[in-house]
Parts: sequence; structure tokens; C-alpha cells
Amino acid sequence: MERKKIRFHKMTSLGFRRQLELVREMNSLLETRNTGSLEEIALALNISEELAIDLLVTMIKTMGCPVMYDSIAKSYYYNQTGKLQIDFVKKDE
Repeated sequence: MERKKIRFHKMTSLGFRRQLELVREMNSLLETRNTGSLEEIALALNISEELAIDLLVTMIKTMGCPVMYDSIAKSYYYNQTGKLQIDFVKKDE
């Protein structure tokens, strides 16, 4: 029987505040279709390429972000109109 490798996600090794900061920064890049390659994402966010992959995977699988890759433009983007919302919103009474 073959054992599956469990991959350690680098996102979980960051503090919560840093995770949110990276999600917000990546969201900004995705909204403007200005991510570039994984290497360019890593440079823009000052993280490793491996962490850039983990960030994208987290946003896609955990947060349900509709992220796609444009091989011609060599950039990631949202393929649906919408808004990523993380902040607390006060409910009107």
C-alpha cells in the first residue's frame, strides 16, 4: 500500500495578521490581473515561490476564490466578477 505524502503548507506557519496581509495583497494583484508569474508574485509580495503557490491554493480551495491562469498574459486573475471581503462590517440597527 502506497503512503500519501502530507504536504506542510507554509501559510499555516505565518501569523494570522501576515496571512491576512498576503491575502489582501494577492487579491489586489488578482483584481487588476497584474500578478505575473509565480516568481513575480513572490518578488512583489516578498515571499518564496512555494509560499506564493500555497497562498493561491489557500485562496482557491479554502476561500473559494475563482482564480484562473492566463497562459498568454502569463498572469493569474479572477474569472468571475465579485469581491473578496475579509473585514468586519457593522450591521445597521
